[in-house]
Amino acid sequence: MENNSKLQITQVAVNELRFSEYNPRRWNKEQLQKLQESIAKFGLVDPLIVNSRPSRKNIVIGGNMRLKVLQEMGYSHVEAVFVNLTEDKEKDLNIRLNHTGGDWDLDLLKEFDEELLVDIGFTDKELDIIFDDYDDSEETDTFNLQQELRKVGIGNVTVEKGHIYQLGDSRLMCGDSTNASDFSSPL
Repeated sequence: MENNSKLQITQVAVNELRFSEYNPRRWNKEQLQKLQESIAKFGLVDPLIVNSRPSRKNIVIGGNMRLKVLQEMGYSHVEAVFVNLTEDKEKDLNIRLNHTGGDWDLDLLKEFDEELLVDIGFTDKELDIIFDDYDDSEETDTFNLQQELRKVGIGNVTVEKGHIYQLGDSRLMCGDSTNASDFSSPL
């Protein structure tokens, strides 16, 4: 199917735009904050997609999250691309725009600075996957001591229960905080 029409980017007043009531994409405060930081740093580099059909006039098809952030940031106008779609096609496009995220090329992501990825909003679990520190054979809610020690470059731990260490004027004993006998033994 060939499309000979040229997209035109138009300035539109933010207060004239309407959120799509059916939009299934949800976001949290952290995601909104990350998007706000990005817009503050780079400006809005991706125009909203808005329906121009009279019965669906000014419904945002693509960019509902951006619209929310722009409203919070006090923008009065925003760039948008208008399309004329029936409600069914509008919904179809909304889902397609929100679903076509693709997958990451982990080898290419490894080339980026980890601090940049953290700043962008990658989670600890995502960073573990990117930098090969993720073991999906374990439960994701279980703390893996060996994995965490490897991350910080600790290979061999020689501390055992009952060991006592002198730290200045204090002593530290390795023990089990759920075992009362570990607290009653003299240091």
